[in-house]
Amino acid sequence: MIPIKDACDGVREKLREATVSLHAELDGIAEALLAVGKEGYARFLAGQGAVIIPLEKRLEISGIGKVVPDWPLRARRYELKADLREIAQPCDFLEVPTFRTPAELMGAAYVLEGSRLGAALLLRTLELSAATRFLRHGQGKGLWPSFLHEIETNIDVNEHLEKTKLAATLVLQLFIQAMGSAARVTALTAAE
Repeated sequence: MIPIKDACDGVREKLREATVSLHAELDGIAEALLAVGKEGYARFLAGQGAVIIPLEKRLEISGIGKVVPDWPLRARRYELKADLREIAQPCDFLEVPTFRTPAELMGAAYVLEGSRLGAALLLRTLELSAATRFLRHGQGKGLWPSFLHEIETNIDVNEHLEKTKLAATLVLQLFIQAMGSAARVTALTAAE
């Protein structure tokens, strides 16, 4: 029997390899936005909301709760909506695809759960005084390690890893689109 840690590293590494360039592109856009300060952070949240809010709803309709039993602990859209309301930041939603199979659902969830790691880093590196519910969601609950266990032990993911990779890629592309739009709005506002 393969120890879970080694197996998790295997699936995680395969997903990371499949999405590394997209992660780098998204990180670059987010860094540029956050460098602008308060306005950039507001647009960062709007970019996140453009994908996370409709995607979480779509995943729930498609049965993510059956694939990831503790999903209700993981969903962050309500905190994100509260942060957007707090800073009076509008947010337009993107059209998100429907993921139907457990492998696809896990691929989409992989990106959402991975963004939680980025949120923890932002909290440590940025001086944020308001609207941080979304970034703080799930702190100290071990959600990333438990998700890695779920994705590794999911039979459909193991049998259809390409579907998992494709779903993760599609979600990252949505984030790049949304965050890119947020960055363009911020750049236009700064130029005025």
